[in-house]
Amino acid sequence: MKKQFLSLLLILLLLLSLASCGSAYEHPERYLTLPPLSEITVSEESIDKQLKEVVKDLLENMEGEHYTPLSGAQETVRKGDRVHVSFAPNDSSLSAETVKLLTTEEKDRMYVIPGSDSMPKAFENAVLGTKAGDVLSVQVSYTDEDTDIEELIGKTVSFNLTVHRIARLTVKEHHSVKLQFTAELADGSVPIDQILSLLKGGIETVALNDLEDTFDEVFSAIALREHLVGLHKYDEATFTLTMIKETAEAYGYDRDIDIRFHVTVNAISEIPTELTDLLVDEMTYGVYTDADAYLTFCRDLVKEELALNAVMAAAVFDEKLPEKEYDEFYTENYNAALYSVVGDVSGYTPEELQNMLSQEALDKVEATAHENTVKELRERLMLEYLYDLLDITISDEEYTEKLKELFDSYYEEYYYMLYYYNITTPEALESYLGKDYLIVQFLYEKLLPILKNHITYTK
Repeated sequence: MKKQFLSLLLILLLLLSLASCGSAYEHPERYLTLPPLSEITVSEESIDKQLKEVVKDLLENMEGEHYTPLSGAQETVRKGDRVHVSFAPNDSSLSAETVKLLTTEEKDRMYVIPGSDSMPKAFENAVLGTKAGDVLSVQVSYTDEDTDIEELIGKTVSFNLTVHRIARLTVKEHHSVKLQFTAELADGSVPIDQILSLLKGGIETVALNDLEDTFDEVFSAIALREHLVGLHKYDEATFTLTMIKETAEAYGYDRDIDIRFHVTVNAISEIPTELTDLLVDEMTYGVYTDADAYLTFCRDLVKEELALNAVMAAAVFDEKLPEKEYDEFYTENYNAALYSVVGDVSGYTPEELQNMLSQEALDKVEATAHENTVKELRERLMLEYLYDLLDITISDEEYTEKLKELFDSYYEEYYYMLYYYNITTPEALESYLGKDYLIVQFLYEKLLPILKNHITYTK
């Protein structure tokens, strides 16, 4: 989650610098006037307001499946469990690069979830019924649809796989549960279509902490909750609920009627309501120990972002911007604006495009291109100026270290993306993303915390 939040803050840099990374301006201060940084202020009120929005977004984005670790030594893997594994190919014919790409360690936190189709089916099938500590031999066959690594296509590879930990989704009272169900009258008669329609409208997705308002008029919310709490993902269950007479009368009954449900639990999710709910992974892996620590981390990031915004707002730019860079940016922005209006413009000459568009549309394209060009130039000038003003640089040693950290982070979170593009080393990642692009990203990471310490914070 920390990395997701950091990535959101870095999006600004990537958008600002992608078009011109690597091309520094000789004297960016010629085009802007900036008061001393110590005179630029950020209010604590604005920090608190922004922090509330950040926490709100984090909470909303955290709806999902939260697994409970199983501690029993005899617990075995079942469909839907999240199984923490590590594996390595046991095949001497593979190249060292491919072996490295196909190898994971315990610290990599690689998971297999049987039934999810998120990993090779051979892995998902192999871990069913296993216990923590089991070591397996798994055969994985590759086709050209599974990989673009040439030496794997058409080959069956033997893997040694170790099961480290097992976690399971279990329905709790604050969860929301998605059910697949059938229903019938408990006396065995055929169910009435209208009743089944009513049930589908209200029971397919059930929020267990909010049942009373929607279910007590039809069924007992307490009874339904009792039947669902404690089930696991993919569990099947049969239970009976009583529809009260007042509701049953609408369907031709003058009494309470019992309806038997046969349900399968397809998904279990929760919407966290407290910041502490965000700390599950961080606390599990020792990043943060309590909600206050995580809140402090979030607040620090907000201060960095608002400090940059305050500097941008305080800067006064000359209208005459560097012509060469303006022309380069304008061409890219003009093409982008054309694309948004026309679609794919490849193969058309400017004259053909002009004939395709009305003068009003062309004027809009030109205005959009100019507006975006000025915006990007000003932002880029500001970044160049701040790098120089705050003496921000990155040495070869720092760059190498940051590149390795980035590769490790990508390898942990986007393993299969790297696998697909055959990115097996930090150098390969550098080649894929571009060195200039990475330098600007790394400089930006250094800029924000330094800038924050030069700004005055007021009440």
